[in-house]
Amino acid sequence: MKTKMIVLTILIGVLGGRAQNLQIPHYTIVPIENYSTYRDAQILNVDSTLVQMKQDILGTWVLEDSNPEYKLEFTNSQCKLYVDGILKSTDTYSIDKNSCGTYSADNSYFLKRINSYQDIGCMEISNLTNEVMSLMIIDKGKILPYHKQP
Repeated sequence: MKTKMIVLTILIGVLGGRAQNLQIPHYTIVPIENYSTYRDAQILNVDSTLVQMKQDILGTWVLEDSNPEYKLEFTNSQCKLYVDGILKSTDTYSIDKNSCGTYSADNSYFLKRINSYQDIGCMEISNLTNEVMSLMIIDKGKILPYHKQP
């Protein structure tokens, strides 16, 4: 009986020490409406900023103070350019991190548009939220401010 008590005491001491060193995983609370975006980013180990930008860019954007009026309309795979309400081009697009064509910059995001002739156009994304977007013409360093249409 005394031996059983000693073994039991040692066992509790060993297991008790391990219990104190257990690491409790950190969990993030995510609103249900954002769950699929969050889950995709976690499963694929994707840059969450890139995932958010791909959501925020969807919609119609108007270039501020432009005459004629320039609009960009983004869907999941296409970017349509309208000038004064007339469709001028339909391109495919992607948002890429760190490089686009011959341009590269660490921790920068680029809007890459590819036209029907497979010509690639790159602009650096200076700012992108659900309401405003600023694109930089890389060769000129000129910022083009857009606002999202409701």
